[in-house]
Amino acid sequence: MNNFKRAASAALAGIMLLAVAGCSDNGGDSKTVEAHDFQPDDVLLTIDGNDVTYDKYRYYFTALKNQYDGGDETFWTGEEVTAGTDYVGNAVEAQSAEENAAAKFNYLLDAVESYIKSDITLNILLADNGITMNADDEAKLDEIIVNYKQSIGGDEAWESFLGEMNCSEEIFREIMSGSVLEEKLVSKLYGDSFKNKELNDYVHVQHILLTTNDTTAYETKEIPDDATDEEKAAIEAENAKAAEDYKQSRREEAEAILERINNGEDFEALITEFNEDPGMSTNDSGHYDGYHFTYNEMVPEFEEASFALGENEVSGIVETDYGFHIIKRLPIDMDYIDENIITFIANSPYYNEYAALGDGVYQNLTVERTELFDYVSFENIK
Repeated sequence: MNNFKRAASAALAGIMLLAVAGCSDNGGDSKTVEAHDFQPDDVLLTIDGNDVTYDKYRYYFTALKNQYDGGDETFWTGEEVTAGTDYVGNAVEAQSAEENAAAKFNYLLDAVESYIKSDITLNILLADNGITMNADDEAKLDEIIVNYKQSIGGDEAWESFLGEMNCSEEIFREIMSGSVLEEKLVSKLYGDSFKNKELNDYVHVQHILLTTNDTTAYETKEIPDDATDEEKAAIEAENAKAAEDYKQSRREEAEAILERINNGEDFEALITEFNEDPGMSTNDSGHYDGYHFTYNEMVPEFEEASFALGENEVSGIVETDYGFHIIKRLPIDMDYIDENIITFIANSPYYNEYAALGDGVYQNLTVERTELFDYVSFENIK
């Protein structure tokens, strides 16, 4: 819980979405405190001079609570445990139910604090590198929020969801702006280095896949429980022949498609007509992005064939465990790389550099709990 390890732009969005499945009413308090009516601007924490208000603290508290208990309030009542490991894998001595409940509650408080410290760490890195919101960023943020509303089910469902999450749209916008700005930060720190070095080991391909691993696509016979060894062997041989015949028919289909490509038909049109890879979807312009990848990210046969091609060259039939592929290598799409740079960085050695940079800031943050923090409980966070 004490490291700055932000999984690129999905990190903050992830905790919001993780909580959807586990929304629940507050309850099951693990400590006895006085009732208190928090106000949105009440300061619960001060982290390196940054005030953390109840409004923001409440969101993280609710999101993480729901993530941990999945809607089951009995999780927080605790249980008697013997010496061994606790619910997060730490070695513990024997605990009473009350001690166990208190340990879980304190773990939740530490988790909330850790997420907020990560937020502040990011804000410090953004300020140090001169990264701020501009009109394009605001437009991107607007689009993110519209997409979230649509994914939740529209305005009414969205308002209900925010209520369940104890989150205002202002707080949500603030959180998501961090994701937008983090993309700019990572791009500024490592984008040019990645594009000038690591990108040289990438290829960009589209492909047409005809699958051969769908056992429902051809008829097989079940082996009766009372089958003799001879009968069992005969049925297995018959099923194996059916699988091989199906595989051969798929190869012949692939060869017919390849012939059409070699006769000048449009590759993307044939993707639309024949491809069975659900990962090959069209972008906003109606074209297929395909795959940008480097070594050891695809199955060996697909990788070897892709790197062996020249730009705009089409392979022969490539067989993998998935089926038969026809691959076309394309030039690297720099617009796509720029739009998804944070994903590429997250899968590169630069991610560890970024994590270490953030961790250096994170570890030096000082946290002070205000007097109001003593009122934090399941009953008072509402």
